Amino acid sequence: MVDPQLPPDPLTRQVSGTDAECRFILALITRRTYHVDVRGHCQMLAEQSPLTIEVKAQEANPHLIAADTDLYPCKLFTDLVVQGHAYAHGPATSFTAKVLVVGRHRHDVRVFGDRRCGLTSTGRVVFGEPAAVERVPLTYAHAYGGVDHVAEAKYGDPLAALIPYLDKSADPSACSAFAYPRNFAGRGWVIEPDPTAIDNVVLPNLEDPDDLLTPDRLIAGAQTRWPAMPMAWGTDWISPGWFPRLGYFGFTPAHEPPSTTLPEVRYRMAGVDILANVSQEKKFNQRFTNGAHPGLHVPYLQGDEELVLTNLHPKYREWKLRLPGQRPRLWIDGREGRLKETKPQISSVIIAPDRDQVTVVWCGAAQALRTYLPQELAHMPFAVRW
Repeated sequence: MVDPQLPPDPLTRQVSGTDAECRFILALITRRTYHVDVRGHCQMLAEQSPLTIEVKAQEANPHLIAADTDLYPCKLFTDLVVQGHAYAHGPATSFTAKVLVVGRHRHDVRVFGDRRCGLTSTGRVVFGEPAAVERVPLTYAHAYGGVDHVAEAKYGDPLAALIPYLDKSADPSACSAFAYPRNFAGRGWVIEPDPTAIDNVVLPNLEDPDDLLTPDRLIAGAQTRWPAMPMAWGTDWISPGWFPRLGYFGFTPAHEPPSTTLPEVRYRMAGVDILANVSQEKKFNQRFTNGAHPGLHVPYLQGDEELVLTNLHPKYREWKLRLPGQRPRLWIDGREGRLKETKPQISSVIIAPDRDQVTVVWCGAAQALRTYLPQELAHMPFAVRW
């Protein structure tokens, strides 16, 4: 016999929604945070962090997501997120950081020391050599993107009229028409061959090893040519307002038809219709709920996988850990006084190597009769057994 629980429970919540086939579901979401010991084994922490109810922005930069919400009732993949720093572990001007799920998945990030660029006497763009680097934050402020403030000053931002109506805590550049749609917070985005823009641009520290920014492609040529430029590359959460997440939701920034295959499509991170217009009755793609970098949308993890992180831990060049093998049993409210058992899936794995911590978020869902309001869910029982 399973004893039902009633909210509130800071670690577990029952939510209402739909699945990928638009069927009504009830989902039970729970999370646990672990300390990773020197052997790479996970030990549950005595003090647990509660579920993240809303998307949280970073205090230092509101463009960046500190934590995505845990309360999506349906994800198509496990979100694998690594937050912290990339570490050189010795004298270096560049190196590669890696996230490996042994036998399952791999994601590499090329890391550079700070670089500037400039123009030769013949007008050719050149990149300077990277400076020596010890560590780089794994935030998209250090990836490709940003706002071209020189073009913005030259032409005037047509969206500036919206600034008085923004929330007081909002960053005005969040609505700039000259922001890079894949990453408002980054560096390296230059629209026109303006000498001032080129001389002042800071190049990205975090890049896709297979699609590096080069001098001959630094200048986009037009704001609408953003699809031809590199993806923002990293390991942290992606903002819901950035492409491709915005594209999964059915909205696409103005763009020219790309002359080559979109990188999101080439890497199978999105379908070929990701740039379709809303007027073409484009449907919501459930992949929007996966907030990790698209390169870290991993086929559902089971909870006992071995991971190897390279150049992502402050002490170890290679940090090996095994996810905890504990799997919860989750029951939702089946109505009429009954509980219905679900099949739990891992919706998120959030790794913080700087703190030797791993958080695992589980979600179990089953079909429901209809959508339930928050005030109804507050009185609907559920059950968790570890």
